[in-house]
Amino acid sequence: FISGTTVAFDLNSVGGHPFEIQDNTLNPITTGLVHVANDGTVSTNIDAQGQDSGVLYWKIPADASGSFAYQCQNHAAMVGPITVRNIALI
Repeated sequence: FISGTTVAFDLNSVGGHPFEIQDNTLNPITTGLVHVANDGTVSTNIDAQGQDSGVLYWKIPADASGSFAYQCQNHAAMVGPITVRNIALI
């Protein structure tokens, strides 16, 4: 991903696998998140984590770069990398 952008994660196919975005120390991201549930309910920041349907939006900070991760909160082995490039360095 590119710093300063907003990305959307469609969670409608991950039922039973609460989705979480983590920083480079594998702690949950607590800001820049908006979740819109299928019924239109909106939750933000840390409350947007752990959803398994709807759409999760992540506004990546303009100064972000490096390694992040996505993780299923129920299954430790369900994890993957997210790489963020700083737009100023591209």
